[in-house]
Amino acid sequence: MFKQVKVFLFFLILNFSLNHCKSDKSIGLKFLFPIGTISQSLKSFDISEGGVYASYKLSLPSKPNGTITITLTTDSQITIDKNLVVFTETDWTEKEILVTATDDGKIEGTHSGTLRHSVSSTDIGFLLTSIPDVVATINDNDARTPLNRSIIIGTTISNSTLQSIPITTVDISKAFVYCNFGYTLSSSNNSTTCQLNSSGTGVEIQSGGGNATVNWYVIEFSSGSAIQRGSITLDSSTTTTNVTINPVTLTQTFVLVYSRITNFGNGVDERRTIMARLSTNTNLEISRNEANESVIVEWQVVQLSSVFIQSGQLTLSSLSQTVAIT
Repeated sequence: MFKQVKVFLFFLILNFSLNHCKSDKSIGLKFLFPIGTISQSLKSFDISEGGVYASYKLSLPSKPNGTITITLTTDSQITIDKNLVVFTETDWTEKEILVTATDDGKIEGTHSGTLRHSVSSTDIGFLLTSIPDVVATINDNDARTPLNRSIIIGTTISNSTLQSIPITTVDISKAFVYCNFGYTLSSSNNSTTCQLNSSGTGVEIQSGGGNATVNWYVIEFSSGSAIQRGSITLDSSTTTTNVTINPVTLTQTFVLVYSRITNFGNGVDERRTIMARLSTNTNLEISRNEANESVIVEWQVVQLSSVFIQSGQLTLSSLSQTVAIT
């Protein structure tokens, strides 16, 4: 019985709507089945980081019976010139949205960004209206920093005498040296430094008095790099010192440091173990946990235009710890 009454009432309302309210947007079929439409001029387009942008338009077919508000949201790959578009009974002219690519300095190749729409309305005819996403194809403007030549590599045994190992001449403003070490004994004076010489013709390697097997690598770039370097001595009373450097971009720059100490004791690791960080874009902070011994530090600050670097400082409170990064 109840089902029959419900069906009868539905057809009664539907029949009334069809025959009496066809032209009224606030009642009738639109009341039962909202069919308002919002047109968009484009659903996809191509843009470029640091260059070509695009725009598209939203419009109504006729004057609304209320206010229609469209909220626009994007992902991190694109930006827009407005987050809200509003149509009213007195202003329902076409609205234009400007879309640009986020120039993020990351090497991503061709990628995409998405713009989404959310509609709210006091006009019943647009209550269930939706607008498709807009997808932008983005041309990347970032390229990998090119190497000038093959990486120069070698192996040697360090000792207390400064070794200058000849290499093919490099531009020291575009090149740096990376070294790793193998020790047979734990004496602290095995610690070894490595650095490019001032003319770019050799790798300088020296220990505090012991020996280490040293693998060294010289990397030179043809463009997009800027390398600064130097040497300092932390005296027996100094735990922290600051070195003024030329301005760098922190998200494109990392630090390499190597230290050596003449004391051959086994309990002085905290005196020769060096920590380095860029505290500002013009300051290199070099520190250790304990003084009481003089230590020599060779440092390099390496900036590469095509990379994205994240950095931070952490005090370990357990054997292992996880740090969240982008």
